[in-house]
Amino acid sequence: MTILIPRTTTTTTILFFFFFLFFYGGGGEGTGEGGGEWRLLHESIGISAMHMQLLPGDKVVMFDRTDFGPSNISLPDGRVVILGGRRQFNYEFFPRASDRELYEFPFLEETRDADDENNLYPFLHLLPDGGLFVFANNRSVVFDPFLRRPPRRLPDLPGGAPRNYPSSGSSALLPLRPESPARGEVLVCGGAPRGAYAWARRGAAFLPAERTCGRIAATEAGAAWSVEAMPGPRVMGDMVLLPTGDVLVVNGAAAGTAGWESARDPVLRPALYRPERELGARFEEMARAGRARLYHAAATLDSYGRVLVGGGNPHAGYVFDGVEYPTELSLEAFLPPYLHPGRDGARPRAAAVVARGGGAAAAAAVGGVGYGEVVGVRFRVGVGDGDGGAEMEEGEEVRVVAVAPGFATHAVGMNQRVVGMGVGRVERISPPAPAPAEYEASSAAPPSPEVAPPGYYLWFVVHAGVPSDRGVWVRIGYPGDLS
Repeated sequence: MTILIPRTTTTTTILFFFFFLFFYGGGGEGTGEGGGEWRLLHESIGISAMHMQLLPGDKVVMFDRTDFGPSNISLPDGRVVILGGRRQFNYEFFPRASDRELYEFPFLEETRDADDENNLYPFLHLLPDGGLFVFANNRSVVFDPFLRRPPRRLPDLPGGAPRNYPSSGSSALLPLRPESPARGEVLVCGGAPRGAYAWARRGAAFLPAERTCGRIAATEAGAAWSVEAMPGPRVMGDMVLLPTGDVLVVNGAAAGTAGWESARDPVLRPALYRPERELGARFEEMARAGRARLYHAAATLDSYGRVLVGGGNPHAGYVFDGVEYPTELSLEAFLPPYLHPGRDGARPRAAAVVARGGGAAAAAAVGGVGYGEVVGVRFRVGVGDGDGGAEMEEGEEVRVVAVAPGFATHAVGMNQRVVGMGVGRVERISPPAPAPAEYEASSAAPPSPEVAPPGYYLWFVVHAGVPSDRGVWVRIGYPGDLS
């Protein structure tokens, strides 16, 4: 079911598309279990999906278009900070807490290049200690938006290449671990050389994109960048956090920058980044896409663990003929390796979050969980006899993660977050075989709103490195706000 709603403003026409998720089989382009698989969902959704957001209830809203380059992030108190934009060296709160509208933020003026800007859509991450990490151009700072302490400057990312619009790299806060919830690491990848935008706009040259990544533990004293390389250069890549804790980098180009007609050489192979591997062995190329998605493409995780990929329009209007890169109206899904049928035997199924102590038959699913609250997460594993689940071996790893899907636009995934939760005892709650095997994992919700700002999250069970067949929407917050 789809709904197409045009809405006209004084500056542009914004087209909205609501996509109701469902999972279906069918063929696609892929290289087997290791490289993932591509599937075409819609040849045309009627718009080029410059923006994407997964909503509770398994709907995805996509729209085209807006401008001006701000970023936003949810705060522990439930408000949102909106920061930056074209010639906007300030930030504001929504909703406002006082009559004061704007707060000056000189860092954005310091990081603006005179000709190319290179500080739009700054990377903005809420760290688990409550500080806000801001990255613009090739520099970063941690600051308190409530002005309770002075900003803390971090070292410049080595190499000097700008990473923000129009030299658009991408960034993510790496998954937070229950054993060290106060540690926040940030990854920044790709970008373009300084001056690349001006060269591309003149049609003089499309300079090779940046291929390096920087990673920094921004919460640590004496934080320093470690540098590694992607499989190839990429500008305008979208980073998507997966329930396994890995990061998918998809879309983009190997030359040029963001902007109208400003890039060449599409990067068709996503790169999978595994943060827990050794430096130098973290990236792996995935299955090749069949469609170029350059400027104004977007990607986001859905509730089945797929990555929805759409958009791509390097033109000021919709252009379908006579150009090298026509406007893309299609919507695809990339299926990461964990969705290969060969992993079905380990896949948790029919996950549900229940109150502890409610009894195997009587416990009702909960829709809201307070900080630190211990709940039961119920699931079956794989496919056993009939409709039941398979038996788990004693000592098999089971993890529970909460995923906040991001609002994706201009190679930025705002507010996306993966939070690992502590798992205690995992016990079988169904009768002994031959009854179908069902299990309950005792899991503690995130400990604070700094670790997981209040809102809706997709909870996945991850067994033997394979996430559950779909996430369960659970609202995390203060108990008084959940009723």
